[in-house]
Amino acid sequence: MSISYLMLLLATLVAAIAPGPRAQAAAGLSGHWEGKIQIPERELGFAVDLARGPAGAWIGSLSIKGATAVDVPLTDISVTDAAVRFTASLPGTTSFEGSLSADANSLTGKVSNAEGGVPFELTRRGEANVKLPPASNVLIFTCSGLRPRTPAATA
Repeated sequence: MSISYLMLLLATLVAAIAPGPRAQAAAGLSGHWEGKIQIPERELGFAVDLARGPAGAWIGSLSIKGATAVDVPLTDISVTDAAVRFTASLPGTTSFEGSLSADANSLTGKVSNAEGGVPFELTRRGEANVKLPPASNVLIFTCSGLRPRTPAATA
C-alpha cells in the first residue's frame, strides 16, 4: 500500500468518527448561563441551567435575579443544531428561542409571552446545576384523622 492511500484511509476514518457540527452544538448548550432580558426601560438579569438528564432528554431550570422566580423548571426543551427553544411558567407561559454562537460561549434570542417579545442574551458561566422539584409522593388519606398511608397499606 502506498502512503497516500493510507493517508486517505486515515482521513476518511477520522471524518467518519468525529462528531459533526450538530453534535458539537447540542453538547455545547449544556451549562450554566447568565445574562439579561432587555425589557422596556430596564434590563432584567436571569440565569439558565441546561443539561442532559439521566434518560438523555434535555432538562433545565431558570432563575430571575431579584425576584421570587428561582429554579423554575423548563419545559418543552427542543434542541436542533445550534438552536434551542424552551418554555417556563413565570407566571403564564414564557417562551425562549435562541441560537448558540459559533464559539459556544453565548446564546442570544427572543423571549416572548402574551404581552410580546424582547431580546435576551446569555453567556456561559460554568457547568450546569439544574435544580428540579422533587417528584411528589402519592398519599392516600383515611377519612378519620386524614392520616397518610402508603398505597400498599390500603389493600
